Amino acid sequence: MKRKHSKYYYGLVDENQAKTLSWRVCSALGHGVNQTAHHLVIETACAESQLGTYMDTTPNNGFGLHQLDRIGIRDTIERTRRKDYDTVRNCFGISLERITPDQVANDPLVSTILCRLKYKLVPEEIPADLLSRAVYWKRYYNTAAGKGTTEHYLASAERLLYQQQRGTHASVTTQSTKRNPIGHGVKTCLANPGRALRYPPGLMGPGKVTQLVN
Repeated sequence: MKRKHSKYYYGLVDENQAKTLSWRVCSALGHGVNQTAHHLVIETACAESQLGTYMDTTPNNGFGLHQLDRIGIRDTIERTRRKDYDTVRNCFGISLERITPDQVANDPLVSTILCRLKYKLVPEEIPADLLSRAVYWKRYYNTAAGKGTTEHYLASAERLLYQQQRGTHASVTTQSTKRNPIGHGVKTCLANPGRALRYPPGLMGPGKVTQLVN
C-alpha cells in the first residue's frame, strides 16, 4: 500500500518512483547473483534518507536520495569500469564524468545509478536476505566511520517497505527473473521516462522478485 507523505525531497515524486528507478537501474547494471540488488538499493534509500522524506541539512554531508558524500561520488565514478560507464550512457543518456554533487542531490535517477555503481565495486555478492543486507550496507556503504546501525537499516526497511508483508520471511529464496522481460542479464534499457511501470503486489518483499506488469 502506498503511504502518503506531505513532502518528498531530492527531486523524488513519491515512493513508487524510487522503487521504479531501483528496478530500472538494476535491470541495466545487474541484479546480482542473488537477484537482490534492487532490494539493496531501495533499502539503502530507506536507511539514508527515509525514502526521500527526510532532508539532511548538514553542510557538506551526503547528497541525494542515497546520501553519497563528495568523496564517495568521486571515488565511485573514478573506479567504475568502462563497461558500466557505457551502460549508463547508452541506457540513461548520462555521462558519469560530468556528474556533479548538485545533480546527485536533485536527481533521484542519478543518485540511484551511483548507489548501484558503488555497490558494484564490492567483491562480495549482495546477500539474499534482509538481515544480511543490513550488515552488508553497514560494512560497505555506511562503513565503520558512519553513524548508521544495522538496527536502523532494518527498522527503516520494515516501516517504509515491508510493513504490509510481515508474513513473508526475510530469508525467502529469491525467484529467478529469467521470465522477466527486463530481468537480470537482459540489456533492454528503460531510459524512456514516458513509460510508466507498476509493481505488482509482493514485488518489494524482503527477498522476493516477481514479474513486472506494464
